[in-house]
Amino acid sequence: MNAHLPSQLVLDKQLLRKEDLRLITGQGKFTSDWHYEGMCFAHMIRSPYAHGQIKHINVSDVRNALGVLRVITSEDVDAAKMQTLPSGVTIQNSDGQAQHLAPMPILAKGKVLFVGQPIAMVVADTLEHARQAAELVQLEIDMLDAVTDYESALSPDAVQLHAHVPKNLSIHFSKGDVQATDKAFEEAHFISHMKIKSQRLIGSPMELRSVLAKYDATQDKVTIHTPNQGMLGMLGALEQITGIKKDQIEVIAQDVGGSFGIRAGAYSEHALVILAAKLIGRPVKWVGTRSEVFVSDWHGRALELNGSIALDANGKILGLRFDDKADLGAFTCYFGSFIGARNISITMNGYMTFQPYRCAQNCILQIRFLCPLTEALAGQILPMP
Repeated sequence: MNAHLPSQLVLDKQLLRKEDLRLITGQGKFTSDWHYEGMCFAHMIRSPYAHGQIKHINVSDVRNALGVLRVITSEDVDAAKMQTLPSGVTIQNSDGQAQHLAPMPILAKGKVLFVGQPIAMVVADTLEHARQAAELVQLEIDMLDAVTDYESALSPDAVQLHAHVPKNLSIHFSKGDVQATDKAFEEAHFISHMKIKSQRLIGSPMELRSVLAKYDATQDKVTIHTPNQGMLGMLGALEQITGIKKDQIEVIAQDVGGSFGIRAGAYSEHALVILAAKLIGRPVKWVGTRSEVFVSDWHGRALELNGSIALDANGKILGLRFDDKADLGAFTCYFGSFIGARNISITMNGYMTFQPYRCAQNCILQIRFLCPLTEALAGQILPMP
């Protein structure tokens, strides 16, 4: 059985994992376990509302609070010439037009678009001082209606989240042969249809999202500790956001307590902690709380999938039709558009290769399938009239 396998793949004895003893005896080293001399601590000021206009923000009392070293605002971000979070892979509309992008700013400016959106960051000598000072912010936000489902997002009188994104529709993507698919359904003896709602969810890694940055002014180099699922992706995102070249950034992640696809790229906190470390001249650490990362980590799924399958009298599949709606959240960040459009069109056939098929996806900005289809055939085959 193993005759044709490389010898190194043939296991004739038990192999023991090397990291277990260290981890179960408390010797793991995650981001929050790293400490540097003179290190200070950051706390985020976030939006308590899903949608609103920022009418007034005053951080004077925060700056004057005990132990506070710096309050980072959108003005500091602009002065540092930092960019928005990357929109990642973009997709073309079915009419050939470019996707309507809504990049996420490092800090909210003018309005807020989801609960937990970062507005400012407080840095103090202790975490407790940073948290206490943040309570002193004077923040006035005029609440606006939220958009939380597909129907309200796409309705003619929908609340417009971004002025340059008509009807909150970032992209309408389509792929396949429409005419051939329609013909297959017209000639079908049986049609099965299924609607699936894949609920919105949030990954919950054991290790909370966290960032520790140290800036060496003599070498103009940043060292950053953060849990991530790919060094190159994190480096690329940090370079794009901060403008710091990759060879001037060192990313360290000795141990990582989970990812679930939500730690591929940098968040606002990564850029802000780096900026604070450079401005203050001391290492800065931010560790989110469980409730904080629950609202500010990337959410996933939130799909409504409508699939139809056409068969002849003998049960042979003639064609597949697939329409879905994907919730992108409030902004187009990283790979959300690709997953909601192109990725689904690639994987929709599952393990089967057949023609024709047609798919269409609406990727919608909001404030926050094949196997089931074939399994449903037995109980849901509908004869053509």
